[in-house]
Amino acid sequence: MDSQKDDKNRQTSYMYDEFGRSKKTTYADGRWEEGSLNWVSAPSTASYCVTQTSSTDPTVKTYFDALDRVVRKS
Repeated sequence: MDSQKDDKNRQTSYMYDEFGRSKKTTYADGRWEEGSLNWVSAPSTASYCVTQTSSTDPTVKTYFDALDRVVRKS
């Protein structure tokens, strides 16, 4: 986990997965954003899914094919 303080001493924290990709960011005001990547078999044209959640917005799942093209977003 990494963290950073701004000039007003407010701290933002960053968490990363084992590959160094951003996993979760927590802001000084308590808001947070989180993301994950998972291999999938459905829909049949998708290879993996990126799930993005936050404390302020609905969860978004984006499915990609083997060429990194978006095949579905929900």
